[in-house]
Amino acid sequence: MLNLFWRIFLSFWVSLLIFILAGTWLGKSLNADNKVLPLNPLQTDFVRRFRPGNTSISLHHLQKMVYNKQNHKPVKKIWLLDKSGQQNAHSKLPQAVTRLWEMISLHGKTEPSVYRSDHSLWFGPLKIDTAVGPRWLIIETDIVRALDSRNFYSHPLFRLLILIVASIAAALLVSRFLTRPIKQLQSTVKQLTHDLSARPNNRLLKRNDELGKLANQINEMAETIEKLLNSQQQILWDVSHELRSPLARIQTTLAIAEQQNNPQKALQRLNNEVIILNQMISQLLLLGRLNAEIQKINREPVPLKNLLQHIHEDMKLENSQPLNITLSMDEKIDVYGDPVLLSSLFGNLMRNAREHNPPGTAIVVLANEDKDHTEIIFRDQGQGVNPSRLEQLFQPFHRGSINSTGLGLGLTIVQNIVKQHHGTIELKNCYETSPSGEKNEICRGFEVIICLPKPAE
Repeated sequence: MLNLFWRIFLSFWVSLLIFILAGTWLGKSLNADNKVLPLNPLQTDFVRRFRPGNTSISLHHLQKMVYNKQNHKPVKKIWLLDKSGQQNAHSKLPQAVTRLWEMISLHGKTEPSVYRSDHSLWFGPLKIDTAVGPRWLIIETDIVRALDSRNFYSHPLFRLLILIVASIAAALLVSRFLTRPIKQLQSTVKQLTHDLSARPNNRLLKRNDELGKLANQINEMAETIEKLLNSQQQILWDVSHELRSPLARIQTTLAIAEQQNNPQKALQRLNNEVIILNQMISQLLLLGRLNAEIQKINREPVPLKNLLQHIHEDMKLENSQPLNITLSMDEKIDVYGDPVLLSSLFGNLMRNAREHNPPGTAIVVLANEDKDHTEIIFRDQGQGVNPSRLEQLFQPFHRGSINSTGLGLGLTIVQNIVKQHHGTIELKNCYETSPSGEKNEICRGFEVIICLPKPAE
């Protein structure tokens, strides 16, 4: 399909050509070239001047009169024909003279007519009685407005007028062609200010030119904004719900503490709830900075195994339960990125794996690298996740199972950190394989595969 530029170009010139041809045809029709027409009153008066006063005149006097009148403008020449329609035996008559003579010889018309060619007017045949028999005059003149008002249509100004009218008409067509879809897009954008469900019509979306692309981009933009606002509203509702729960527990604990002589247990519980609130607010702030792309990233090589060991030690302090993690990687493997964000990235993955890993089993972290990328795999031995819900795990406050005790922000933060580092992340279930190599339906764990790029050398 042609793009918008060529559509405008061709539509303008095709329209202009059509109107010029139509105007030319109209001018030709009005000028009535090469047609025999009856005389109008002005032409009748002009022809009457060539009729002698006497009813009969000698041929000599008639020839003399013809000779004298040929020297006066606008007359160019006078043809004197005999009853056979010839001026003399050896002369060849012009087409106009022949056409006028046919009005007598073929159609039996006795009154003079007018014939218009490109450069002359022809009047006749005018019958003159002479002593030797009837003769007929055909008068050729210049095309003057006094004899032919239609001369206006061959004037250069009239042709200029045709061009002006044609260009205006072509401009109107092109303007309508352009402004109609633009107005429709303008109306859609205006509706989007108060109705995010507004969309460009299907006819615009199906166009294959720049306006069609613009309509599709507006459509995609509206869908993205609608999803984003709906997501923000859902996040606001979820945040309110998540904050209300620990606050309600704090309020209940304080009420109980007022009724007890030993508030130590209540204080410990209050401290735990405050820690939960602090973690939630920290994660929300980090998520907000990542989404707004205002989180400063300091890229540097970070020893991967050393980083994971530090995170492991910190997690032991957070929870009294034993945490079994197997780190299967070369100590020389580095990841390139922000140390603080990478610590948050791998810490969230470890906490998520610990929550879903059965007691007594190990969390496995694998790593390998090539010249361009470093791949890190976190694998637990839990029950996995329903495949239809894998992509939903990246949504804020979405939990993998109803028994999950986390906030539902971990994988959302993980995904944003990976994107900030221009990496990729993949979630998948691990299935048992039979001795023949076929995959069974029994899920034996969950994997998070992260691929981070290395800096160009």
